[in-house]
Amino acid sequence: MQKVIVGTNQLSYLEQRNFAGLDYNGQIAHKKIHDLYKIYNFILFKTTNKINPNYQFSFRDFGLNNVDIYHFFSSIYYGKKPWIVTSSTPLPRWTKNHKKGLDRLVHPSCKKIILLSKNCYDKQQELLSNYPEYSRAINEKTTIISPSQDLLVSNYQEKVLNTKNLVFTVVGHQILIKGGLEIVRCFNRLHSEAISSIQLNIVSALHPSNYLDYDDSRKDINFIKKSINDNPLINHFPSLPNHEVIKLLKSTHVALLPSYGDTFGYSVLESQACGCPVISTNISALEEINNDSIGWIIPVPLKEGKRANIVDKTSRVAFSEILENGLYKTIKSIIDTPHIIEDKGTLSLKNIQENHSPSDRSILLKNIYLSALK
Repeated sequence: MQKVIVGTNQLSYLEQRNFAGLDYNGQIAHKKIHDLYKIYNFILFKTTNKINPNYQFSFRDFGLNNVDIYHFFSSIYYGKKPWIVTSSTPLPRWTKNHKKGLDRLVHPSCKKIILLSKNCYDKQQELLSNYPEYSRAINEKTTIISPSQDLLVSNYQEKVLNTKNLVFTVVGHQILIKGGLEIVRCFNRLHSEAISSIQLNIVSALHPSNYLDYDDSRKDINFIKKSINDNPLINHFPSLPNHEVIKLLKSTHVALLPSYGDTFGYSVLESQACGCPVISTNISALEEINNDSIGWIIPVPLKEGKRANIVDKTSRVAFSEILENGLYKTIKSIIDTPHIIEDKGTLSLKNIQENHSPSDRSILLKNIYLSALK
């Protein structure tokens, strides 16, 4: 078989994570290609500090790229070559002129639409309900393929743990969207109760979140910084390379992602692959990769599409209180019954092995590429 060359307009974490980084036994090769729209947006950002969203998630090849097929993450292609798109959010990504993007998705050149979760699929149906004339053609091309994940420890016994000190870890630079405020408040409560046999690792630059843009966000970041200085239970790492994060997770008992707004929790999969059961909320797609058998779910107020119900200050404060109390009760129960961690950690590893196999994903995608070129 001749090697298939798959072009993509960037090879960032998302592309590597979902298709470009898989092992295709030398039969498929992914290649970064020329993207004049990205050059345009780069120049626009440097000169005006703005970008054109119509070009951010679009691509034209202008005949510059020698590839067999294109595969993009969230980008819509304007051209004649066969193409595939993967996304964690409904398509098209832009907020105006949806018909322009939907026209391209139903075009014969678009061979497959890969969504990362059932939640994303449901949100796509929500969008298509406004454009019923596109629904059938787009749904016929759509499939759900969740991200792959390698096991990072082969079994729970491979983890290096101090059984006398329970370690919890949260990772994410935009800490507020990760539930960082509620996590810190919870550990402050535990410290005030003289509970000392626990530790919280925060790996974060402590940036505010665009998603959680509210009047007190800077105040909340300052509260987290003060708590880090005052609470001996908390260790803070402003930044760590990925291999150091993985090393930290291997020495962690429980990972934390009590999120307000992650569309897909890649860090949940990485934590589970390190044998770390995860405490998460039930927003977006998190319940598709985490549950009360392999981890812990904190139910929070939701609106349509399983989005966090934080439409105003009152609902945001109520959401935060529910999340903090849920976290506190969950962590207290873990402290009281620590043996459950190994049980859930072992099941987490099994979940990764059975439901997120990289070899299974590479076979699926190889067949999609070959079928698209027939």
